[in-house]
Amino acid sequence: MLRSDGNFVNTKTFRKGTLFHWAKTFILAENELKAVWHNKPLLVNAFLNPILYLVFFMAGLRGMTGGILVNGTEVDFLAFTLPGILMMLVISLMGHTVYRSTIDKRWGLLGYKFMNGISPLSYVTGLMVYPFFVFLVQGVLLAVLSLFYGITYSITNLILAISLGIGGIIFWCSLGIIITTRINDYHQRDIVLGLMTLPILFTAPTFYAIESAPVYIQFISWLNPITYQVTAIRSLFLGQPDIMMILIATAISITLLILAVLLIAKAELVSNEY
Repeated sequence: MLRSDGNFVNTKTFRKGTLFHWAKTFILAENELKAVWHNKPLLVNAFLNPILYLVFFMAGLRGMTGGILVNGTEVDFLAFTLPGILMMLVISLMGHTVYRSTIDKRWGLLGYKFMNGISPLSYVTGLMVYPFFVFLVQGVLLAVLSLFYGITYSITNLILAISLGIGGIIFWCSLGIIITTRINDYHQRDIVLGLMTLPILFTAPTFYAIESAPVYIQFISWLNPITYQVTAIRSLFLGQPDIMMILIATAISITLLILAVLLIAKAELVSNEY
């Protein structure tokens, strides 16, 4: 196979490299951001979502629920649910990664990128740049809006919580790439994503304390990765770090990242879905 620089490349080994290349990852990330920039409705939707969730949903429920007990301390409902809103936004960003990785396979861009020296690790991390950027803006936007509702917090705690949320981006975007590599039929993929999202969100303590849920919900919750992620983020945001939850949330993110890199390195370079 002839590469863009005029040299031939061995098609059996050209994507075996696992090294991370900053320069090539930067180029890939730049192209991803340019592609999104030309899709203005996508950007508008991404920045409207946190406003809609907070102003028109959680703020309304706040008046009905009052405070929620966290480790024996009563916490304002809005402060309790902010990490839950963050995780809802993170999961929605997984869909973007699925879309972009599907485009790459459908039009042969995945093979082209590998052929030009982008390693599987660089490819996976490059696809996460847009979700990282959007999540950071959404997190800051939520934090600023919450001030108008009387929610106070430490800037340090906010930075730590958003930083751990980036770990959530790694987990869910890696899962999106894994789903893309394993399911080539877009109908099946949409069904899987649709059926997966709501049960995952509503069987985790995103908007309620897990102790108040029915026993079967509590059991399912401890099998749900969001439980560990949202609990860890909440503990940092509220200034009550739960080290065990933080370690578990970090570990599962690293595990999914490694799995996504291994699978994309063996994935079909072109799909025939329509």
